[in-house]
Amino acid sequence: MKHSYLKGLVVLSLISAIFITGCKRKISPEEFAKNLHAQYTLNSNNNPVLTIAYSPDGKLLVTTDSQGEIIFWDPETGEQKKKTNFHNMPLYAMAFSPDGKYIAMAGKDQAIILFDARKIDTPPTSFVAHNDDIYALAWGPNHIFASASCIERDPRNWCIKGEVAVWKLEKIGQNPLEVKRFPAHGDWINAIAVSPNGKYIATGGGDNVINLYSTKTWEHLKTLHGHTGRISALAFPARNSSLLGSTSMDGTVRVWSVPDGDQEKLMKSEGGKFMAMAFNPDGKMVAAGGADQKIMLWLTKKEKVLKELAGLEGQVSSLAFSPDGTALAAGLYDSKILVWKAEIPK
Repeated sequence: MKHSYLKGLVVLSLISAIFITGCKRKISPEEFAKNLHAQYTLNSNNNPVLTIAYSPDGKLLVTTDSQGEIIFWDPETGEQKKKTNFHNMPLYAMAFSPDGKYIAMAGKDQAIILFDARKIDTPPTSFVAHNDDIYALAWGPNHIFASASCIERDPRNWCIKGEVAVWKLEKIGQNPLEVKRFPAHGDWINAIAVSPNGKYIATGGGDNVINLYSTKTWEHLKTLHGHTGRISALAFPARNSSLLGSTSMDGTVRVWSVPDGDQEKLMKSEGGKFMAMAFNPDGKMVAAGGADQKIMLWLTKKEKVLKELAGLEGQVSSLAFSPDGTALAAGLYDSKILVWKAEIPK
């Protein structure tokens, strides 16, 4: 009798816990693709959108464009919360710190801009990080972030040597501490990613290869070969440091094991020239889009196409999944911002 009574208490406790947490469950990639619908379309002042990102808590959607416009949006309603401009110059790179405290942006004027993401009405700070354009930056844990630029150009004005700088931010208002600076690639560095555990930095360039570095020893661990076009985007799944995703102008998405550098998965789109990619939060689904004005969704493990979002009327520059995995946002070169939503089946 006592055993039955205790068992009943356990069941009641579990039911109570479910109700307290809101009965919300994760959406599978198949459910996401099946239930996906257009939520809204926004416009970035008729300027090409260059980056897009959700805050880790899902309360902000941020875009940057070719004229230095930075817009903070409400992800649920699509309403503008704040708009500002930085020197009227293109902002090619933007990312939130994993804890959601900070946003870093960079672009044409060699500076990195830092916002307190919790106080977006507070003016940002900036510091000169490189001597050339900054095309890529990424955060790691413990407020470490990395940026990439060029340190040598040839007579044609083309980059023939890139560099990576690694920084640690103590607080907004103080310039970050430079942790490390090193040369990388014989071309522009278009993409950079830091693993969630902070142990690895991956860089991708116009030389069609990906370099993998250790943040413990700063040793160059591997060069990953396979792409036949410039690397346009790199990403680790939010909770998986053993997989790295890459996409390229060769129309492929590849998934690599880290740190050994073996190619695990290959996904293709005929005629596609991918300029953007993103994993969903658990890494089970990957999205890519680019010059052919469509977005492809794949089931990562099986390399299976789940959905194709075609006819977008603009080239895809950037992609981001919401932190809860129920929305996908895309920035387009025709100035549009498109957001799709998938309702979780009851």
